[in-house]
Amino acid sequence: MERMKVLSIDFDYFIDATPEQTGFFPDGGREMGDSLNRIVWAINYATAKVNGVMMNEIHADMKKLLQVREILAACPSCPRMIADSHVHAHDFILEHLKDGQTATIYNLDFHHDTYAHGDQDLNCGNWLLRLILENKTDKVFWVNRHDSASSGKEKSIQRLPFKNLPRKDYDLIYICRSGWWTPPTLDNAFIRTLVKPTIKEAATVRIERGIDQSRDNTEFRDAVASFYEVQKNIETMPELSHGENL
Repeated sequence: MERMKVLSIDFDYFIDATPEQTGFFPDGGREMGDSLNRIVWAINYATAKVNGVMMNEIHADMKKLLQVREILAACPSCPRMIADSHVHAHDFILEHLKDGQTATIYNLDFHHDTYAHGDQDLNCGNWLLRLILENKTDKVFWVNRHDSASSGKEKSIQRLPFKNLPRKDYDLIYICRSGWWTPPTLDNAFIRTLVKPTIKEAATVRIERGIDQSRDNTEFRDAVASFYEVQKNIETMPELSHGENL
């Protein structure tokens, strides 16, 4: 039986940010709800601005994004799913595997997603490890970045340079935004380059509700402005002298 060839794309791979900017990225942890996501990012944008770091100047690597767009355009009949979290890739792949079939997975991602934490609940950091441990893969390639965090102990995966990523013949494609690692001001690039073209050209696509809506909206910008004013005022408040009574 032929192996199923899977392309998994995490948008956080394309983030072009300075170390100063990434210093204000939240700790994604276990990915919590959208409302908390927006609040945390708004606070971090405001805190960064108080410290002279402009988060709205973070860009996406459009050169590589356009190359990925060409890959997607080359397989319009390939079933696809677009979601915020990578966690759903596990079940999406299992759903399309035939009995006795295994998957060759190409994971284009800032993270390797084979993290083994204390428990084994399925999450965005271990979905790939779970597939490996369940013997659902034959080969796993990680297309990582030069600054990707690595423990050196990733299980059963091979690093693959972006230039060597196959350009066609995929059987299944999964795309995620990873909102806890992707700044809201990059949402428009994500929607423009990956979401809308996929909706237009793919014969079969499953889309998480709201993934085609940018978090970078008036509500978010107003929240950033409010948190910025609060933090700026705190920064400029004169310190109380020792022994001064309130």
